Order: sequence, then structure tokens, then C-alpha cells
Amino acid sequence: MTHARTQRDRLLDLLKAGRGDWIPLPETLALGIAQYSARIHELRKLGYGIENRKERDGDVLHTYFRLSGTNGASVIVKLKQENSTEPGSMEQAGEWVARALAPPKEPVSGSLFGDAPERHRDDG
Repeated sequence: MTHARTQRDRLLDLLKAGRGDWIPLPETLALGIAQYSARIHELRKLGYGIENRKERDGDVLHTYFRLSGTNGASVIVKLKQENSTEPGSMEQAGEWVARALAPPKEPVSGSLFGDAPERHRDDG
């Protein structure tokens, strides 16, 4: 009996395939997942370390996700071990883990509205 892959499974497969690299949001959306953020939340509750970052390019906001953290790092090492019998593959896996655990190159704004100035509203 063949089981259909759930949306959560397909999203996790995409993140694993990235091996610690940032996955652009359009690739996530291409999976046709309804409420991708809910699926990410489910994966996080299951213990997967999933990071997100945002970059602004003029008026365009780009969003990325990647598998990271302790659980993410162990998945990356396991994938590397399963997919390579080359000498030195563990060294390469260590490089991937380091990349996966590295902080974003660009600081991520804590504000929902990016760098919009704070304004005070006085309703009198």
C-alpha cells in the first residue's frame, strides 16, 4: 500500500535536500502547500530546527528557510553519510553543519514592517 506524502513530509524533504542552504520562499510555494507557515510550525513542534530570514531588495522582501539547529545538523550529517562513500565525507558534512548553524549574513529586522520608523499616535 502506497501512502501519499503529506504536505509536511514534502516540506521536510525540500529542507533536507537543501542540506543547510537557505531555501527561497518561491521554492517552498512551488510545492503547492496550503499554509506553509503552519507546516513549518508543525515541524518545529516535532523538534526540527528551522530558521527563517528576510532580505529587502528595494521594495521587494525575500524570505528564506533552512534546516538548522541540533536536529537539523544531525539530519544533514546523516544525509551526507547516506549519500557518500568518499573519503573525507565527514569533513564535508562538518562544513555543511557549520553553514547550517551559522547566523544569517544580513541582520533580520525584528519588526513586522521592516525599517519603518516608529510613530506615536495621539488620539487626544
